[in-house]
Amino acid sequence: MDILSPKGMETLQQEREAVDMFCRLFPQFSCVLTRKDTFCSIDAVFVRDSVIEACVETKCRKMTYAEFVGRFKSSWLITEDKLIRAGKMADLLCVPLVGLLFLVPEKVLLYKKLWQAGSYCVPVEVRETWTQKTVNGGLAVRKNAFVDMSQAKVIRSAD
Repeated sequence: MDILSPKGMETLQQEREAVDMFCRLFPQFSCVLTRKDTFCSIDAVFVRDSVIEACVETKCRKMTYAEFVGRFKSSWLITEDKLIRAGKMADLLCVPLVGLLFLVPEKVLLYKKLWQAGSYCVPVEVRETWTQKTVNGGLAVRKNAFVDMSQAKVIRSAD
């Protein structure tokens, strides 16, 4: 699995940093990560008082906030299939799907409710594009969802 490679382990550490950042701001939530040695539809769940409150999709990107807003127009690329599967998992658990986008260089975390009750909660444009195949590189043509994060909440690290 790609997550077990050196680049994958780096990404896993960044994912943990992102959820820790969220939970520091919202201490009423704890985060339980899904297994990383197998294919999972979601990356984590947020729990409050022993009850699952949300499914979580997390991505880490090596770009600044200014680059994300300017060059990428606040549009977060997620494989459409992954987003739909995560949304369906959230539906099965009767909770929303929350997206965490961690911008690594500045330790900026954007979060937004992406899906609830069978549909998107944000504008999403779907199109087929070339993207990086895995954290270790390569290219693949995929149907990708471009999620509008312009109204996402932004957390900046105090570190």
